[in-house]
Amino acid sequence: MAIDVSTAQDVLIGVKEQTTFGTAMISSTAFELIKCDLPTIVPDVKMIKDKHSKASRYGDTSDVIVHEKGALPVFSLPNTLIRKKDLAQFLYAFFQSVTEGLVGTGYSKAFTWPTSSQPDFTNAEGFFMTVAQSNPGTTDDYVVADCICKGLNFSIASGGENNILKMSADMIGRGSVAATENLSGTWTLAAESLFYLEDITAVTFNHSSAITPVVRKLDVKLTQDVVGIGQDSGQYQTYKIDNQAGKVTGSLFWEAPTADLMGYWRAGTVGEWNITWGTADTDGYLGMTFYGLLDSVATAVDDGLMIDFSLDLLGNSASSKVPATIVLADAQSKGW
Repeated sequence: MAIDVSTAQDVLIGVKEQTTFGTAMISSTAFELIKCDLPTIVPDVKMIKDKHSKASRYGDTSDVIVHEKGALPVFSLPNTLIRKKDLAQFLYAFFQSVTEGLVGTGYSKAFTWPTSSQPDFTNAEGFFMTVAQSNPGTTDDYVVADCICKGLNFSIASGGENNILKMSADMIGRGSVAATENLSGTWTLAAESLFYLEDITAVTFNHSSAITPVVRKLDVKLTQDVVGIGQDSGQYQTYKIDNQAGKVTGSLFWEAPTADLMGYWRAGTVGEWNITWGTADTDGYLGMTFYGLLDSVATAVDDGLMIDFSLDLLGNSASSKVPATIVLADAQSKGW
């Protein structure tokens, strides 16, 4: 008997912004191809084993209830080699708040958490997408509707392939995972426009005074809770988003200014950190601004004497500071 051997490299992952909450993009959609490690997309199937009195001391198949009511499938798109034209949709799917069209020709988009509100997804507000997995075979593809991000992680470091900004997106969808699709559209891959460590144009950490450290490694972890609420034909009606939080960790080369971080940590001095690529309001610009308190600073040895740090992201309502803002200029007018 012939054995048809398939590997993870035979699989394609694609995403596409939806127009209607509750309606996945159709199988002939031209999905946007995402270069990531293979995710594990698993349907949210509940199996309940009835343990009531039943004149038997072992389980019986008739005691088991299997259903997908209130299904919220979760999965990650790990180790994504993020391209400029792919990034905006993931930022919007996470922050659910964007200001688009700032002055300039780059179509800048500023993403940040709203202070005390969230979009009404059922009224086509905010951002939600269909995630598709094209598998070997003709009718064995997966489609997950109404996906938003519950976590975004960014990482970059000097040395080898680590010097390219990578992203992992923790996704949550709504409803049953369609697992018998035949995805027939022509998928497209965005042009290669990546963010390299060596192309960072500015790094400024400002506590009581600004410093410009030399970065060895940066990791950004942004999280939020997403839960289903309401009722809609056996599924949750919409999402509630809560408990937004974040951390920035990494390593800096030891210099007199970076050594001052130890004092800022011990004094509880708040700081605003900025990391940027390119020129503001110009195509290819990426700026990350983080605000909060250091919760760990230590010396370390790597490519020399280093300062390892951890910044806990926090807002400050008195000074109108938010924990995180990311601005991207990608020369795309989205009309969001």
